[in-house]
Amino acid sequence: MASYMMNYIPELILIIGIALMVLFSLFIDNNDENKERLLAISISTMAIVGSIFVLIMNSNKHVEIFSNFLTIDPLATIFKILFLSVALVSVWFFARSKETNQFALDFYVQVLTVLIGMMLMASANNMLGLYLGLEMVSIPSYLMTGWKRSNNGPEAAIKYTIYGGAASGVMIFGMSLIYGLVGNLSLSSIANYTHFNSSNKALWIISILFLFAGFGYKVAAAPFHHWSPDVYQGATTPVTAFFSVAPKAAGFAMIIRFFYKNTITTSGETVTHVLNQVPWTLLVAIIAVITMFIGNLSAIKQTSLKRMLAYSSIAHAGYMISVITVSSKMAITSILFYLVIYLFMNIGAFIIVSIVMENNNGSDDIKHFNGFGSKNALLAIIMAFFMFSLMGVPPFAGFIGKVYLFTALLENITAITVTLAVIAIINSAISVYYYARVIKAMYLTESTNDSTIDTTIDFKSILFIFAIIIFVLGVYWAPLFNLLNKAVVM
Repeated sequence: MASYMMNYIPELILIIGIALMVLFSLFIDNNDENKERLLAISISTMAIVGSIFVLIMNSNKHVEIFSNFLTIDPLATIFKILFLSVALVSVWFFARSKETNQFALDFYVQVLTVLIGMMLMASANNMLGLYLGLEMVSIPSYLMTGWKRSNNGPEAAIKYTIYGGAASGVMIFGMSLIYGLVGNLSLSSIANYTHFNSSNKALWIISILFLFAGFGYKVAAAPFHHWSPDVYQGATTPVTAFFSVAPKAAGFAMIIRFFYKNTITTSGETVTHVLNQVPWTLLVAIIAVITMFIGNLSAIKQTSLKRMLAYSSIAHAGYMISVITVSSKMAITSILFYLVIYLFMNIGAFIIVSIVMENNNGSDDIKHFNGFGSKNALLAIIMAFFMFSLMGVPPFAGFIGKVYLFTALLENITAITVTLAVIAIINSAISVYYYARVIKAMYLTESTNDSTIDTTIDFKSILFIFAIIIFVLGVYWAPLFNLLNKAVVM
């Protein structure tokens, strides 16, 4: 047991962080909000940094712990470092944003709890582990959404809760069907199950569809996406930025754990077993196509920047879901690579949206970007970097990310993969319209408001760093891609 716990140290550090925040809160005056926030931010930051350090030091481990309930391997480690990195940036964002400057200690407890849930999703080798991780992420997320009671926060939290409860209920029903067919919850047991009976084929298809309801809900894939625009708009912008990357990445970690555990070997070769006896690639392809079109076409008509970025996030999920239809190591690496890039360009865009909202009474209407190029030239240029990267325009990292996604998609040329590649390229072209609207507003539309938009040096510094990373990864991406490729060992 002691050796098992040694492999669980990153999660234990976060648990200790939660315990310390709760314990120290007993000795702080309830009226001293500044001291409470400082304590929460300090402990959260130290716990996250400590977890990252331990993960880096043990990045080559590949063991199964707690009776094969969890897998500690380089793939899980990469995902965990990604989650923690997003959380580290988000904690800073929470601390510096005016929208969240009244958030109490228990808000940061919820952030660390969500982190533990996401790390469980990345390591789970058992359907029960996947479900518990999903619930550990979802329940605190509902609270985080409705934390600020102004605007549409409470309404968004209720919608999020209803959709999340329905999706998790359908998902666990699908898991129960698979358990009835296989007789075991372990992903390894499902992978080794060879007693496929053609009379049960319909039941397997239904099981996979139900299971994907939970997966699709977490990555905001259509038709499980309806919560996303309302939650993105109703939650405070720092919370929205966190939701747009971290839980989505956790959802893809969960998808990879299930589908790739059951379709490829450690050498990257496709294996023949029960899951390959049902048309799961066609089912996933249909979901990917619907997700891309709904995301991009819905984003076109949005005037709210947060809603636009929500639908944009749905579309990007569609690009990555399409690659899941290819059972290969390259496919996993390309998804991981795209998620890392997505971290910088999407959170960076939300930080600038937050700055603009703070200068316009909390409104995120695109009209407030009119003349932004003359009000703050540096932030406008950085925002243009993020928009071009999200479009997939060279020489920015978003372009390279899409190139790898589409390359992985065409690694095994079939009617499905070719069709998906063509549809993905068409949707990338559609997305240019609404991203370009932001650039047009900043540089080609005059502002009716003469007030300048400015922000603190730390906001400018982090945004400048993000912009540099987006540009550098657009021209020199090989080291990062190779590092991620080495980590993909199933």
